[in-house]
Amino acid sequence: MSTPRRKKTDPPKALEETKIEGLVPSKKKMTDMQALSKVKEAIAFLDDKRMYLAAEVAKLGRPLLTTSIPTAGVAVDPKNDKKIVFMFNPDFLESLTIPDSAFILAHESLHVVLYHVYYMKKILNLLRRHSK
Repeated sequence: MSTPRRKKTDPPKALEETKIEGLVPSKKKMTDMQALSKVKEAIAFLDDKRMYLAAEVAKLGRPLLTTSIPTAGVAVDPKNDKKIVFMFNPDFLESLTIPDSAFILAHESLHVVLYHVYYMKKILNLLRRHSK
């Protein structure tokens, strides 16, 4: 007996340059559409491999290209603190295969599942309050 295929839903439809304190917008070689396409393919790869938790968590966020980080990361979305952004260095994302991109998304999704991004936000807020 095989597991029924799940309905795939698309991640956010567009990349945005969001101002996150300390992040430098990329002067992209990879276009927003290419990056979005790669992220969608990575999510489809996770769905195909039945890595549903990682795929569903990845769909909750939106991708953001930035050169402020060397590889990839995840953070609370500054526009809506109930959402997340998956940040990618465009050169790094461009160098990845689809399975590698899927692994990176799964890894970053686990930071969300394990509540790391929210703990980090609380810690940073505490540090800011005490440094004033």
